[in-house]
Amino acid sequence: YNAIDKREVVGIDWGYFPDPNAIVGVKFDKNKRYVREIGCVKNQSDEDLVAMLKRNGCTSSTNIVVPTDSGGGKSRAYLMTHGFPRTHVFTKPAGSIKGGVKALRQAEVYYVMSNELEFEVGNYVFELDGNDDPTGDPADKHNHLMDATRYVELYKPYL
Repeated sequence: YNAIDKREVVGIDWGYFPDPNAIVGVKFDKNKRYVREIGCVKNQSDEDLVAMLKRNGCTSSTNIVVPTDSGGGKSRAYLMTHGFPRTHVFTKPAGSIKGGVKALRQAEVYYVMSNELEFEVGNYVFELDGNDDPTGDPADKHNHLMDATRYVELYKPYL
């Protein structure tokens, strides 16, 4: 991952408790995506989030993509005033879950496996209908890092 000479974009899926803050780094190289976990932390303060980003090589020139939901406004403002002015707000449009999954399926995605990312990739499943056939709607569990990855993918055209 570090050897790939491409700009990293960071995605955050807000949480606190019981869901964690989930943070990924994504590098784009044409149709390839390289994804690493930066962190997946419950009860994380804004100060600890900033420290984690800095420990993981993020700087004031790092683009960070965050959703507008889940009460992240205070945290987003904190990031912007504490070293990360390029924090972009992503408003999730209707259908963004399916759209993000579809966009990622059209790319070659490579994961730098960590325990949590490996668990999510291995347990990312779709809801089943009455006949036990997949509906195409991802189940809302084991998806925090995957959600952060989708946010980056969907926001990519604006970077």
